Amino acid sequence: MGFIAPSRVRIPSSPLRSRGVSVHSPIRPAGCGGPDVYNLGVSSPLPLSRTQIEKLGKRLVAGDRPDPDDLLLLNELQLAYREVLATTVERVAAVVPYKPTSRVKTQSTTLDKLRLNGGSWLSSIQDLGGMRLVGSFDRNGQDAVVGAIVDVFADADRAPKVVDRRERPSSGYRAVHVVVFPERVPIEVQVRTALQHEWADLFEKLADFVGRGIRYGEPPEPFWRSIDDVVAAYPSVSGVDVQAEARRLWDVVEASRRTLVGFADTAATLIDRYELLHAKAPLVAQEHRKGVNESVAALRDAINRQVDLQSTIGIRPSSDG
Repeated sequence: MGFIAPSRVRIPSSPLRSRGVSVHSPIRPAGCGGPDVYNLGVSSPLPLSRTQIEKLGKRLVAGDRPDPDDLLLLNELQLAYREVLATTVERVAAVVPYKPTSRVKTQSTTLDKLRLNGGSWLSSIQDLGGMRLVGSFDRNGQDAVVGAIVDVFADADRAPKVVDRRERPSSGYRAVHVVVFPERVPIEVQVRTALQHEWADLFEKLADFVGRGIRYGEPPEPFWRSIDDVVAAYPSVSGVDVQAEARRLWDVVEASRRTLVGFADTAATLIDRYELLHAKAPLVAQEHRKGVNESVAALRDAINRQVDLQSTIGIRPSSDG
């Protein structure tokens, strides 16, 4: 059953741009804000100014280990986000018939992203606090939910920003993100269809085992860092070229990891094409739903098999954030 927008919200049949909403096709990895995501004023509920947040981010990644005092400041910032997020969730839940889930990034994940994107990224982050809405709606219903959220926060000092990752996906990931600015604090709301959400969960599981970088278009991580690691992993055997045999095993597993990432991307494209067709001709699209379900099930099975294979030969999951 699709989402029916409140009567005060007019949802056009054309794309989101027809609402007069700022719609952005992302050119950065998921979770990265732009250079001027928010401008904190004296009324901000955050404990630090934008400049102070930027300096904090740079200090956190300047050395081998963050200073304990800086970690305390980061914790205070996260607590402030959590309070703003709680009231934002209540406002969203009041206008959509789906229960939002929410989270503030952990310190570990935040530090990992700071190392990846640079310390100054902390001042432009738009998903330190975020929530997610997943529903049984189709693509049209997804646009309706986005429109309802935009209307709720239209009176804020800064208008909501819609990032449509269906138009320009990030490593196969598709959804619509709405960045709202209650009390001038950016909060990201992810709006996903059930199929988009299922795919995203599977891809996260795959990233845990082949390398978190695949979420940003990077290839799977080699599970042996050098040929020395290969040699050290196997005892010497008389009459056997251990290095060559280990390399053959390495090549097979590496090929399977790359193939699986490609399979995931193909499945994401299939889901997107199905949802586009369903938005225009639902009865026609429904004839293809079984094939889509089988593709998703095959992806899940292939990921589980990869996990079993890696566990059998002693490959640990990725430790990246």
